[in-house]
Amino acid sequence: MASLGRSCPTQDQSPTLPILKEGNEYQGIFCLTLDIFRLFGYYSAIHTERSFFKESPVGPLTTQRDITTTTEEQIFYLSPYYPFFMSKRMNELSAQVDKTKVYSIAEAIELVKKTSTVKFDASVEVHARLGIDPKQSDQQIRSTVVLPHGTGKTKKIAAFVGPNDEQAAKDAGADFVYGEQEIKTIKDTSKVDFEVAIATPEMMPKIAVIARLLGPRGLMPNPKTGTVGPDVKKMITELKGGKIAFKNDATSNVHLIIGKVSFENGKLEENFAAFLDALKKAKPTSKGTYIKSLFLTSSMGPSVKLDINQ
Repeated sequence: MASLGRSCPTQDQSPTLPILKEGNEYQGIFCLTLDIFRLFGYYSAIHTERSFFKESPVGPLTTQRDITTTTEEQIFYLSPYYPFFMSKRMNELSAQVDKTKVYSIAEAIELVKKTSTVKFDASVEVHARLGIDPKQSDQQIRSTVVLPHGTGKTKKIAAFVGPNDEQAAKDAGADFVYGEQEIKTIKDTSKVDFEVAIATPEMMPKIAVIARLLGPRGLMPNPKTGTVGPDVKKMITELKGGKIAFKNDATSNVHLIIGKVSFENGKLEENFAAFLDALKKAKPTSKGTYIKSLFLTSSMGPSVKLDINQ
């Protein structure tokens, strides 16, 4: 059975992995599974593997929220598995980042740009690992930030408004202006062509019929994110000007695009500063360390650990 996974790590290489003990009946199946994950390069395999461990070089893994996908050091802590999930290009780029060092935002931006070798204008992303319990409603993070220089992306905005606000929505630059008839069409077809939505208070009860369609996609207007209100022009103008919503995921992480690699360094620094300020203001009343770690990365590039005290 063990012959199924020809390159499976041994018990000596991975002494903390119980399933690799001599004679374990599931050893072959486990190793074959690793072969399959390695073949397709699925990062989701990490979550499967980490469930077998109690400790890692980056600290104990005691809860689901300790799992983060923001840095190679935290993801691929078991050295025998590391090469299986990383391409040659990524390995070469990762070698340029000192995993034992924390960088200032200026240094990190330079390094992120240097290690972005893709043929398109890659996004620059911030990933924050927070010391919150996402299962507790009073600790969940949900807020907005206006990035001074935008994200470099133009999102299609839908405005759910009454007849009296239709012209104001069009003048403000809404890509789609929807009324009751359009809501019915969306319900019947389940087709959504926009990336963010705003609504006036009077339209919220009418939008409820498509809440199950919009909610899971993160498109449901919400007063907490400033996408529900009477001032249609203000809401659309802010979204067009770089206002973006962020919230924590199921593993206590917050992810946000703060620009493009083509942005000037100063603009990326200002966008990062705006996000960090908004993140700190969104801190819940829970005790303990709020921001555990911050990472900066580009699309398909290695991550760079940031100094959280800057």
